[in-house]
Amino acid sequence: MNIEKLREESVKYMYYLTEEKIKKLKLVNKGTDAKLYKLSTNLLLKLYYTDKKVVLNNNDDDVKTIKPTRFNNSTTFMSYCYDANGVRLGYDKIIEMAKRKQFEIKKTILPINPVYINHHFRGCIIKYHHNYYPISCFSFLPKRTKLKIIKDLLVKIKELLNNNIYPIDLYNKQNSNLPHNNIVINFSLNSQIVDLDGKSVAYTEKFNPEFYKKSLFELSTLLLEFLFDQELEDYYLEFDQYQEYYQKYFYERFNIPQKYIDNLLSNNIDLDVIEDFVDYELSLKK
Repeated sequence: MNIEKLREESVKYMYYLTEEKIKKLKLVNKGTDAKLYKLSTNLLLKLYYTDKKVVLNNNDDDVKTIKPTRFNNSTTFMSYCYDANGVRLGYDKIIEMAKRKQFEIKKTILPINPVYINHHFRGCIIKYHHNYYPISCFSFLPKRTKLKIIKDLLVKIKELLNNNIYPIDLYNKQNSNLPHNNIVINFSLNSQIVDLDGKSVAYTEKFNPEFYKKSLFELSTLLLEFLFDQELEDYYLEFDQYQEYYQKYFYERFNIPQKYIDNLLSNNIDLDVIEDFVDYELSLKK
């Protein structure tokens, strides 16, 4: 289903959901900052745990939306999204920016529409990728098949980056109590990038080198862990301490050329090198 039809279908939910209606919906999943409910065979409701207040600042302060103090585990969510004037955006404005940027994005479905309950912004409507599962569930696949999945995924990531959309939560931290599953795959081995709202993504009007580097760092870490069945959480969390160790480890154990290792295991990764590395691995004899 194309984005125009998804938008048409989503309109009937934007302003007409109530707390009572939501209680009757099927709960699909719980995340770190939201619950996912099934609206239809094509759509999910992502309902944030608390109202997100729109805060706009012209200075360099983070936009912060905080859970009420009655929660003991009070959590701060930060927006990393900027408009043309450098103003940081609240979550509802992020959805509006995603809708606008969707016209340039052909391979990934961004958040479709915001949702308001009692005139307050409460979440967003997203595409329901039915029968898709976290990329970590496919670690059993042969390496060559994994490479084809990564090659397809790189096309989608590149399109997002070229439009100043930066997925900054790609790496699936396995040992977390609530691991992130922002890359999902179906049994036809089609990949999708999800959770492109809130604190898992940055939207900017202009190119942002810091967000670009963070996206590629997470992508490279995920790629190496997925392809070679290696747990890299210690490297991900303590890069400076483990960089040299893992450069030597991958070079010696998997015979990866040094020019790729030096780039893939660094904090200044080049997307072209990632693409070249995948093509190199695919070119090797089985």
